[in-house]
Amino acid sequence: MKEQFDKKLAEKIKASFSKHEEPFDPKEWEKFSDAYFKPKRKPGLFFGLL
Repeated sequence: MKEQFDKKLAEKIKASFSKHEEPFDPKEWEKFSDAYFKPKRKPGLFFGLL
C-alpha cells in the first residue's frame, strides 16, 4: 500500500515540476559561474613556492 502511495506521489511531483522553469537572471548566473567555474586560488600556495 505504501509503495502505491509513493508511486502516485512521485508522479504528481514530476507532473507539477515538468512545466516549471525558473526565470533567467544574468546577475545570478555571473555569481554562480564565478564561484563554480573560476575557483579562487589560496594565497598560501604562492608563498610556499617563493
